[in-house]
Amino acid sequence: DAFDRGAMWEDLRWEYGSKYVHKEYKEDFRRNARLSKIRSEMAANGFYKYEYKNDRNGITHYFEMKVAKLSEHDENKVIIGFADIDYYKKIEEKSVTLAKQIQQAEASYRVVQKLMKSGMWSMEFDENGKMQGITWTDEFRRMIGYQSEADFPNDLNSWSHILHPEDWNTAYNSIWKSVNDYSGNTEYDQIYRLKTRNNGWRWFRATGDVIRRDDGSPMRFFGIFLDVTEQHERESLERSRNMALERANRSAEAFNALHEALGSGLWSMEYDKDAHVVSVCWSEKLRKMLGYSNEFEFPNVFETLRDKVHPDYREMAMTLFDHA
Repeated sequence: DAFDRGAMWEDLRWEYGSKYVHKEYKEDFRRNARLSKIRSEMAANGFYKYEYKNDRNGITHYFEMKVAKLSEHDENKVIIGFADIDYYKKIEEKSVTLAKQIQQAEASYRVVQKLMKSGMWSMEFDENGKMQGITWTDEFRRMIGYQSEADFPNDLNSWSHILHPEDWNTAYNSIWKSVNDYSGNTEYDQIYRLKTRNNGWRWFRATGDVIRRDDGSPMRFFGIFLDVTEQHERESLERSRNMALERANRSAEAFNALHEALGSGLWSMEYDKDAHVVSVCWSEKLRKMLGYSNEFEFPNVFETLRDKVHPDYREMAMTLFDHA
């Protein structure tokens, strides 16, 4: 019969209730635990509920106070109960925190996407780590020649079907290695080919990160695609050029070694696209064989050697040389 003992209720409220109310909730508790507030809520809803945080000996807990009628015929007869809702409130707080982290991550990825002219995508997971959905942004769709969800649906198969066969296993499996690593130590950073709608195969760099729950289970995966076709082709051309130079150097070294063993002299000539001689290089070995010491005595011009050929053989030698 709490309402019949209004003064006693006020005393009990402050002696036993507010004594351990957390300082952040003191003023709020003072307002919401008054009889006038409770009567008003009871009249409107038939019950009264109020949540607050307790602090006892440095240990904080969330509690819920409920007031309900004991009798439909006597509004002064009520039952008052207190429940420890700490577990549920903290789960709610974590959910709010995770939601904010997701919003911040999404905002950050959108800024990066805009700066890098890239395309973003995301995956959602339930508490068991099972994928619940995937979203391809329209920016990514346009990068590969599509316009909307109608022609490139929000489905993992939309992406996996345009993966290059040689890159499929690595590209596909690397996503799940990153997602299923509850420690969060496996980075996702891959380069592979996708078949675009209008421009054939192009190279993309795909990077991403996973937002996880406290137990490490994945909650959301954010990824970014960057078209690196031109960069990849430049690097591939550079690698091919370096390999060709390396092979040429090995051939030159072998050629020099052969001439050294045979006691012969090396020389080379370069031509333009019209087969005209552009440059000539006589090796020091050849100069020494002919009795000369340096380039000043034996210049790097074709006539230097031609003029040294015996007159009886000069015409034949030049003819054979031209045919070669």
